[in-house]
Amino acid sequence: MSDYKIPNDSSVSSADIHPDANLSRANLREAKLSDADLCAANLEETNLREADLREADLRKTHLRQTIFREADLREADLREADFSETTFKNKPDLREADLREADLREADLSGADLREADLSGADLSGADLREADLTSSYLGKANLTEADLRGADLSDTEADTNKVDLDDDIGSTTAYFGNADLTRANLSGANLSGVGFADANLSEANLSNTDLSNADLERADLSGADLIFADLSDAFFQFTNLREADLSQADLREATFSRVDPRKADFSYANLQRTEVPTDGEPLQYLKRGGAKIRPNE
Repeated sequence: MSDYKIPNDSSVSSADIHPDANLSRANLREAKLSDADLCAANLEETNLREADLREADLRKTHLRQTIFREADLREADLREADFSETTFKNKPDLREADLREADLREADLSGADLREADLSGADLSGADLREADLTSSYLGKANLTEADLRGADLSDTEADTNKVDLDDDIGSTTAYFGNADLTRANLSGANLSGVGFADANLSEANLSNTDLSNADLERADLSGADLIFADLSDAFFQFTNLREADLSQADLREATFSRVDPRKADFSYANLQRTEVPTDGEPLQYLKRGGAKIRPNE
């Protein structure tokens, strides 16, 4: 048996750290639990503030309303864990954590370090991810409906389901950001091919060099967004707000536009081959009539 350090709760000893343990409401603040096996344990409403849980096995653990402020969860196995309504404030460290199929509904992950974390199939609907760092994370089949991602860093994020190991019957076939708030978020260089952004707020977001091919951008707000060199081939734009967005040199081949607002948007040198617009019109003329900028002198 490992000798775990539990400095703030005399009623809990190393012998209590095991799979299926009931540690609900225990005070495990500053506990040293790296490599601990707590698979399927009950940790609901437990205080894990500043706890060391590196490489711990927390699969299928009950973590509802658990406190994780400043906890170290690097490389922890959190597959299918229930984090709903859990607090992760003060930048918890979840780098390279395995959060596949975890329940993170309405969890507070504001400022969290989720670099290279695997969130494939996770339910993050309604989660607070403001200013979170999701650089190079995996989001295949993740549900981010109504999540708050204002100012979050999602650069080089991967949502390609061919890169993850999930059953085919889990959710949709790719990540979903419906109604999510991504105002001023950084998604540059991310692979978000086929991702759903219906009704999402992407105003002033950085989407430069992002793969958004086949993306659903219906009713999305892309006003002021940076889409320079973005791959938007086969993307669907309907009732989309593109005011003052920069789509210069973007790839819009075979994209579909219907009732979009392109006022002051910059399409200079964008590839509009076979782009579909209402009434079989010419894409350049359709966008210019809507107030878009097509080339530097137009």
